[in-house]
Amino acid sequence: MIFRAMVSLRLRVILREVVDTSREAGIVFAGSGRANVGPTDMVEVSGVRREESACVGRRPDGFSVTPMASAPSVGAWFANAAQLEAASVHAFRILHDELLAHGAPERLAVAAERAARDEIRHAAMMRRLARRYGASNVPEVDVQAKPDRSLDAIALENAVEGCVRETYGAVEAALQGERATDPLVARIMRAIAHDEAKHAELAWDVAAWARNGLDVETRTAIDVAMHGAVSDLLRELRRDTDPSLARLAGLPSKRVAMHAASALQAKLWARAS
Repeated sequence: MIFRAMVSLRLRVILREVVDTSREAGIVFAGSGRANVGPTDMVEVSGVRREESACVGRRPDGFSVTPMASAPSVGAWFANAAQLEAASVHAFRILHDELLAHGAPERLAVAAERAARDEIRHAAMMRRLARRYGASNVPEVDVQAKPDRSLDAIALENAVEGCVRETYGAVEAALQGERATDPLVARIMRAIAHDEAKHAELAWDVAAWARNGLDVETRTAIDVAMHGAVSDLLRELRRDTDPSLARLAGLPSKRVAMHAASALQAKLWARAS
């Protein structure tokens, strides 16, 4: 128990350090003003569309976002995020059941169920912001569990979606909470960042538990997949960020996102195998 607490504390310290160094390095985009947006106003924005929501939520196997092609870019981003958060509800419920089926410690299953409840709130928050920015009728999400998944498959998905993407997502959400010029967005992203940091801790706890039940060959394959996921993430983050997303939603610029991911690579991912 003491060792686990130390690991969780270390992860929180790393996440905080990454956010702080992005700010202190002076590369976080400027934007100290506040948008003149009322609490129920709809906002229309223009700009280069960025369809993907890089790391919002945990994607279950086989899930893909339904693009909101007709929505303004900021609204489309939040609509995508709402779908990903809704899918995460299913992902954590599936994880909960799989952890119990494979004899994981009860605390991990309890944390997965708690994370599912968090994601219900997150999905509702993102839908609210999607409507605020012109994206109504966000598609409903339906995810089917794949029966009797092996521990290998669970560990692989957890490494990619949890240890890499959710871990980066916790940092990105924290940066959005600090820099969004829409006060409602900033408040929501701060709340989400707090929860996502806990979800990242769960991912690393699950990884540590699962690793004990894997053979050397499977561990190596998961390490390779995890580092491949880091490479994929870095490629995604090299794309330019819509200026409206950077300003209103606080989404990090390409430069800041790469800085944050590179810091995670040095402090965490490169040492994970």
